Amino acid sequence: MPEQITLYGHPYSPYFHRVAIVLEATGAKHQCYTVDLVDRSVWGSISPTGKIPFITYGGPEVPPDQPSPESEKIPESLIIATLIAEEHPSAGLIPADPVARARMRLFINEWESSGSAALRAALMGTGPVDAILDVYARLQARLGASTKFAVGDALTLADVAVAPYLPRNEYLMRHEIGKYPLGDGKKFLDRLAGPEFARFREYAEAVKAHPSVEKTYDEAVYADMMGSNPYFKRD
Repeated sequence: MPEQITLYGHPYSPYFHRVAIVLEATGAKHQCYTVDLVDRSVWGSISPTGKIPFITYGGPEVPPDQPSPESEKIPESLIIATLIAEEHPSAGLIPADPVARARMRLFINEWESSGSAALRAALMGTGPVDAILDVYARLQARLGASTKFAVGDALTLADVAVAPYLPRNEYLMRHEIGKYPLGDGKKFLDRLAGPEFARFREYAEAVKAHPSVEKTYDEAVYADMMGSNPYFKRD
């Protein structure tokens, strides 16, 4: 029998979305528990880091608000995603070829080392919006000339790492949400639409259209959360 998996988090989060994509792509049996982001009474003491997302893994199947002490509590979206992908090798999320695996990890590292930080800095008004495009350019340089996804023609964890940010970044810039100078969102989208990013756009559209990505992204939920987020409102 497969180990029980319960995912704790909120669909607005790109980190939660990563895990949801992998669960969908692998068909892993699981349950999701959408947490109250304000009331930490259910999940705050369960999470190993005090943050979300995390999963309970193994142990008996119990109501998600009463997790078993026998289950392993595992945080960090990419660690969770890797665990699930390794348990379901037939899904192909981790390439069998060692060179392809290395390319996958390099692609992930490119985003993790600067992508999220660039986005957060732009939203907080402490860094330029163009820094996000600089990361896109470096990712673009790692793409093959004709492959559909980051390291081939099948979705891998490389794509899972960046997939949640692609529609979210476009939404934020389209609606000028954040403390960056008003109008920079349009400039971002105009530059992204230019020939400089033709290959990256092709890649991004393929990722966003993948069934496991499309099915697990709810823009209405994201819009509601970000539209009312006081941390990103201009003075």
